[in-house]
Amino acid sequence: MENMGGKGGGQKKSDIEPGAPDPTVSSLTELARIVPKLARIGPQRPRPLVSVSMLTYRHEKYIKEAILGVLMQETNFQIEAVISNDHSPDDTDAIIRSVIHNHPRADRIRYIRHEQNLGIMANALDNLKKCQGAYLAFCEGDDCWTDPLKLQKQVDELQQNPTSDLCFHPAQTFYGQQPTTELFGLQAFRKTRISAHEVIAGGGDFCPTASVVIRKEIFEQLKNFLNTTPIGDYFLQAVGSLRGGAIYLPQPMCIYRKGTPFSWTTDMQSLENRENFFWLIFDSLKRFDGFLSHSNSQPLNIEIERQYLHLSLTYLKQGLIEKYQTLFKEFAKRHPISPRIAILHAVGLQLQSESFTRELDRWCFAKPNTLSRALRRCAKTLSQFEHSCRLHTQRNSQAQVGSVNTK
Repeated sequence: MENMGGKGGGQKKSDIEPGAPDPTVSSLTELARIVPKLARIGPQRPRPLVSVSMLTYRHEKYIKEAILGVLMQETNFQIEAVISNDHSPDDTDAIIRSVIHNHPRADRIRYIRHEQNLGIMANALDNLKKCQGAYLAFCEGDDCWTDPLKLQKQVDELQQNPTSDLCFHPAQTFYGQQPTTELFGLQAFRKTRISAHEVIAGGGDFCPTASVVIRKEIFEQLKNFLNTTPIGDYFLQAVGSLRGGAIYLPQPMCIYRKGTPFSWTTDMQSLENRENFFWLIFDSLKRFDGFLSHSNSQPLNIEIERQYLHLSLTYLKQGLIEKYQTLFKEFAKRHPISPRIAILHAVGLQLQSESFTRELDRWCFAKPNTLSRALRRCAKTLSQFEHSCRLHTQRNSQAQVGSVNTK
């Protein structure tokens, strides 16, 4: 057979010096080592339609479940999972590599392990810039997807509604490994379109991050702005809702975990972290108002006040009255004081009761129609009860008359 290497390629076996390694055997050995890897890699995959952004740091207890929830997705389009490990010191890296080595759909994974810790936002921005899909989905390493058709359902909705850029759904809440009956982000009991005003005013708790799918151009619009913000998901959701509202699906298709170590919610339990975060998010929301050309100032003011009240009521709950008063004064220098904030501050200062002040806000300001709706519902129930009693009385009277006439 003709030598595949051409005229000058290879040696005849008889030309090999005694004791020298046989290059043919060596080449075959190397080929045997490489071929399984080539077979595993397979042909180059088409460009994904959806990129799943997965950030992880010290998630050894949950990361495998998070990855498997993405890999189980059944879709008629290509997806990729872009996993960014922010230099976790635990076994997160080993678990990810084990999944990549053993899972039949591991070719969906692009794995980045940073050699040093970048921090939450730097890791997130680096991850999103590496995503290739036309749509972005999110699943942090301590969350999980539970429906294998989640991505298919959401992408179908966005493709059928080209004027909408955001789709989300509720999430089942877990405390660590323990499930609860609480649904996080439950906004309605049927599919609906939610306005940008509601999404922006609802704050970061309105859309569970692991439930969100958005068009990637939303990130492209925001990526420079996000370089100086303490969080990214809220701003992506806000801009994603601007053009055509947010498509809401009522089925819970993911898990939102509370109380996991090193998570954002756990970090915010520290008063110092909460204080630092408040002024960072305050400045970001102010700049965001300018970024949107002040077209959504009203719902943004609601979110600013919500962030203020969170810290203010924390001070009140802990009996830190001096800090409570100082915060109000500093806030008043930088933001107009609404009647809501003025009344709640005065009531809190007078009664020094966090629970009463919070309930007052809930019934009169945060959900101003709640009380009137409750009263109307009571009035309607009483009216129906009265009508039912009247009918019952009439039937009894007619029955008695009929009985008398029969006699």
